[in-house]
Amino acid sequence: MAFSLNRGEALPGKVEVELADPRLDRARLYLLNPSTGAYQELASKTGPALVLDEPGEYRLTDEEIGALTIEPLLAAAAALAILVGVALFVAFRRRYRFW
Repeated sequence: MAFSLNRGEALPGKVEVELADPRLDRARLYLLNPSTGAYQELASKTGPALVLDEPGEYRLTDEEIGALTIEPLLAAAAALAILVGVALFVAFRRRYRFW
């Protein structure tokens, strides 16, 4: 879920945002940094009430934003290809080393 707090204008102080729907109780809270265009994590567990003091675009999510995610099958295939390549390199280098 994404929401904007005060349309990016300055806040008079801390603001408490209560989430009435329990489905909105997410694991991570992010704030969009407008200069870089990237989200930065503010809290790792949000709870039913958020105390915010920065205006801007917020995002509530269960997933980590910006984390490198790799498919397990793709990672296994890449590891197997590297292992086979190293084995072939060692086998051919050893074969021609002592003749």
